[in-house]
Amino acid sequence: MIRALSRKLQPLRSLWAALGLRRRHQLLALQLLSLLAALGEVANLGALLPFLRLLANPQQGLQALGPLAAPLRACPASTCCSAWGWGSWRWWC
Repeated sequence: MIRALSRKLQPLRSLWAALGLRRRHQLLALQLLSLLAALGEVANLGALLPFLRLLANPQQGLQALGPLAAPLRACPASTCCSAWGWGSWRWWC
């Protein structure tokens, strides 16, 4: 199994050997940026899920907000919806 993996990686090794030092550093920096972008995507999805939960089920979503829910409940639905630009969403407001 290790020999099969070694044969599959041989083209990458020859490419790595053909690269100059500057290009190797650039390739490593690019890989690092790719990993950071992937982590940013995961964080973005994690931040989006509570908002989608609030849209899917407003009452349960407001309960999940904890202390932030009281001011939102005190606000009339029409005011909140127009302030957030949701006035055209008749199913919400």
